[in-house]
Amino acid sequence: MTPLFFVGATLGSAAAVLLHLPLSILAALGFVGVFAGAGAVPIACTVMACELFGYSIGGYALLTCAISWVAAGRKGLYDSD
Repeated sequence: MTPLFFVGATLGSAAAVLLHLPLSILAALGFVGVFAGAGAVPIACTVMACELFGYSIGGYALLTCAISWVAAGRKGLYDSD
């Protein structure tokens, strides 16, 4: 789980530089977005973003987590066959 957080925050940081957007916000959104897609838990990651980074990021986190979840598909990292 921790590597997913690191990869997401790094991806968000790199995107912030390329898009000329606030680094801290995109790092936070990457942090929760990657985990939402990999774990197939978009609602939980949205709540986690609100708890960790403040409720003002909630709408952006919900959108990020939903897009990540749809792009990754419904099968999560912890599903078993």
